[in-house]
Amino acid sequence: MKSMFVVAILIATLAITFALQNSQVVQVHFMYWYFEGALALTLLLTFAIGSIAAFFAMMPGFFKRRHEITVLKRQIEQLQKQLDQLSSAQKTAVVELNPGPDMPVVESKP
Repeated sequence: MKSMFVVAILIATLAITFALQNSQVVQVHFMYWYFEGALALTLLLTFAIGSIAAFFAMMPGFFKRRHEITVLKRQIEQLQKQLDQLSSAQKTAVVELNPGPDMPVVESKP
């Protein structure tokens, strides 16, 4: 937690330094839209828009993987139930084949 705080302070310091060194006014024209502002603010806004676009681009893959994980967890539960059933059936079969200490053993004569 302490290291994250140090990293946050470092990033904030770099961002402030960047903003102070790039305070020139720039004009941005995009189709019918016009914007005039500080270079640092323009770059920050562009970065934020790109980050949001990347987030939305990753969402379909996220939901697909989430669905696959749910399906696989269900399969694991079903296989675990089958394993438990087979294990109990095997124990029952072993008990039936091996007589206990109180059961007489009948020897066959050749």
